[in-house]
Amino acid sequence: MEFNSKVEYWVWKNSDAAPDRGHYAIDGDTHFNYNIDNIRTLIESKDLSKEEEGYFSVNVPINFAYAIFDKNFEIQSCNFDHNFELYDCKFNYRFIIIHDKFNRIFDVSWSHFNAGILFIRKNEFLSSVKLYGISSKSEIIIEECLFSDEADFSNSEFHKRVLIKNCTFKKGIKFNRVNFNNDFSFINNEVCGCLSFEDSAFKGRVRLFHIKGIIDEINFNSSVVRGFLELNGLTSRLILPEKSSIKLKNVFVEPDGYLMMRNINENHKFTGEIDFTDANLLGNVVLKNIYLKRFFLTNAVMVGGFYTEHLHFKEESDSQTYVRLKDEALKNNNSIKAMQYREKEMSSYSKELNSQRSLANFFAWLTDESILFLNTVSNKNGLSWLRGIIFTLVCAIFFFWIINFLGIEDGQPHFFILDFKTFHFEGIGEIWKRFLNMFYLTSFKDKFEGVKLNALGETVFFLSKIFISYGIYQTIVAFRKFSK
Repeated sequence: MEFNSKVEYWVWKNSDAAPDRGHYAIDGDTHFNYNIDNIRTLIESKDLSKEEEGYFSVNVPINFAYAIFDKNFEIQSCNFDHNFELYDCKFNYRFIIIHDKFNRIFDVSWSHFNAGILFIRKNEFLSSVKLYGISSKSEIIIEECLFSDEADFSNSEFHKRVLIKNCTFKKGIKFNRVNFNNDFSFINNEVCGCLSFEDSAFKGRVRLFHIKGIIDEINFNSSVVRGFLELNGLTSRLILPEKSSIKLKNVFVEPDGYLMMRNINENHKFTGEIDFTDANLLGNVVLKNIYLKRFFLTNAVMVGGFYTEHLHFKEESDSQTYVRLKDEALKNNNSIKAMQYREKEMSSYSKELNSQRSLANFFAWLTDESILFLNTVSNKNGLSWLRGIIFTLVCAIFFFWIINFLGIEDGQPHFFILDFKTFHFEGIGEIWKRFLNMFYLTSFKDKFEGVKLNALGETVFFLSKIFISYGIYQTIVAFRKFSK
């Protein structure tokens, strides 16, 4: 069936041949071979009401399915009080909707836009918006629109550039399972709710800049980055609420892919999280000027470059995350940052060990936990030379004290006698000389100038050499952190 003018279409729809006589409803392959350049070329005057400022109120629903529009389809300055549905239609030329108000359903789902441009500007969508399943070989531009309900572009395929700019999405927007075969720009939009790209593929340049609003999450889970994806811009910041998140679980950055995220939250505003759990990062990832509550790289495969600058998160992460951050810092010759991540790795691993403690693994837990504890108290896992010195001195004093009171043979003079009334050490000079013997690690045959130690004293003196040697080593390790 073909219509070459509006009169032909009106005559048919009011005839007995029309399944829905008198209604604007088509369910079958129908060609419109004339330009629909305003609402009066589609809707009869009896179904329109003229409003102020040139607006038309459309008082009937539009329900087309499988219709083919071979010429322009342009609707401007209309107020639709009923459903506007163009399900699984084909538009072989321009599709333009400007300055319209849709009070009920707007549905162009599963439609095909094969040429020209899809241009939607300054419209109000006050109810459900169904844009899923569309296939577009046209350039898509959506500007200055209000979406009161969730907008859903899921299961679509875009072959040309897509631009969404200066819009407001009051209940979020979905691009799940969408193939972006060309550039995609989402610029200066206000989003309340979720911005979701789950299981989508990005081939061209993707720019998500200057996003405002109360964002629950930005979801890239299981998506594939083949081109360049940049979240937020050079100057403005993306502010994440306390419980919001940027999800990148199972995301796949291909070897030629590039993912950049920068300017998320402000300095000292640690809210939201970024989660790269189980991600496959074969290409390059750049994170810059990001302040979060939590950050995860658990089980992530990191083959390409992973560059961070001013990445801060307040709450501790798991040890796997710190291992990966440490390794990437070492790749980039940032030894200071690597040491800081190592310290956090040890602290996190210690907590994980404690949470997994049981009778079956008690001795393994005790061994690992002891090592972690000593590394922490002796030099803060390589970060504090001062703690190394203090640890060494404390060990020497502790063992010297035990030897003095418990380790000397009966009848032998003690190194010092403590007067608890005057807090006075007698012979401080001689005491100090004998105390220094605790630090001789190689030659200590005549360690205390004739003072004979008992079995306990000999044992404690031997143990002191182990701990003091360890403390000296840990001090040297911490001093060398700037030379690695």
